[in-house]
Amino acid sequence: MVKNMASAAAKSCGSLPHGVGCRFAPPRYLGHLTLPIFNYVITNPDRATLDFLNNFSDDSRERGEAWHSQGKVIQIFGNHLLIRGKVEIADGEPLETSLTLRGNGWEGRSNSAEGNDCPGLYATMLERLNRGRHLPESPNEIGDTPLADLLGEGLGRELRDSEEIYLGKLEKRYRRFTVEGTIFDHDLLRLEPRWEVAGYEALELWPSPPENIVDFWNFLAYAFDKRGFGFPTFMRGVTDLEHTASKLENWEREREVAEWNERIGSFAAAEDEEVTLASGEMRMEITTNAARLQWRDADAEQFDSLDTPALLEMIELHDDGQLRLDADSDLLWSSYLNYRGRAGTEE
Repeated sequence: MVKNMASAAAKSCGSLPHGVGCRFAPPRYLGHLTLPIFNYVITNPDRATLDFLNNFSDDSRERGEAWHSQGKVIQIFGNHLLIRGKVEIADGEPLETSLTLRGNGWEGRSNSAEGNDCPGLYATMLERLNRGRHLPESPNEIGDTPLADLLGEGLGRELRDSEEIYLGKLEKRYRRFTVEGTIFDHDLLRLEPRWEVAGYEALELWPSPPENIVDFWNFLAYAFDKRGFGFPTFMRGVTDLEHTASKLENWEREREVAEWNERIGSFAAAEDEEVTLASGEMRMEITTNAARLQWRDADAEQFDSLDTPALLEMIELHDDGQLRLDADSDLLWSSYLNYRGRAGTEE
């Protein structure tokens, strides 16, 4: 029986073009064997893949098949150990899926409440099998067309070496963003050497995450252009700054208003705080071995010598305008500050 099914499979696949898989359904258990049923695309499934597909419920399997056949897997990339995908659903944001090969088996994860039985995982595995060795390492496709091909068509030529290097950097940045959900100054520095690294916090460049690599690029190009850097001319075919600006206009205005409100609120709160002034007198104690600056609070009876921490505190109060001195003390204090600045000493 097994031989007959294998023979039927060979005959069914024999006339297909190179690279096109046979149409098999998800595996079903027949006794101790796991065998495919004809009606779905699976190209040379290995044992780990068959076991993974066989773990889904009938309902999730049917929905996963339907989603895949309807082209709901809108993004997929990775390698033989880790696959990431996005699956479009009727309501809400696309499902994010990941397939990881651990030991001899595949593990699936998604942001779906259905957990490991998520149809999106099933659809993602089917898409992986359908792509075979043509699975992209980076999420660089628009539809089924790689960004490099899209640019080449617009230019009417193949990309030059320098252009391919730049595009490779962009694809790496987008791949990391897709995986981690963040982008930093040093990422933009890789694409534009004049970009200033102002910190190590994640940047906010868009009101909602980019849907694909072209969307991602347009946000970056807008940021570069806004700072007067421009962008490589070979990228013009996929760049629409006017459209991007229209998407960001309201968002940027709301952010500016929020920042101003925060500044005004901080200023008002600072005005409401009671400022404590340090009021007192200063004198210089001179001995045969040293000269020490001394301080007496306005309500104290004796002077105390100022050690280094106390002097630094006095300097901070002075810089904040919170040190009140009489005329003689102010002259002495000014002389000390002048000496300290010239000598470069903390004493």
